[in-house]
Amino acid sequence: MRHRASGVCLAALAAVFANLSAMAATPEEGQALYNENCASCHGEGLRNPGSSFDLKQLKPSEKDRFIRSVLAGKNQMPPWKGVLSGSELDALWVYIQENAEN
Repeated sequence: MRHRASGVCLAALAAVFANLSAMAATPEEGQALYNENCASCHGEGLRNPGSSFDLKQLKPSEKDRFIRSVLAGKNQMPPWKGVLSGSELDALWVYIQENAEN
């Protein structure tokens, strides 16, 4: 019983730390990453050139979809798994959501 309780506590702590890393991400960090890695296809300042997915259309509930698409790649976009860290994905998400049209 004690081992099971320890596992539950560890899982809860992992969830708290994951949420803290997302909260620590800033739009400025996300913007820098976006400019370096995403703007050439998705447009400067999130201004979609019409040839790729408009990231400003992502709703807050679509974070998992965003992460899956970035990590695995989608259509013309290559996979970024192993290139971008979880904290970098969080920063990108914060930047995109701060500038989203939803």
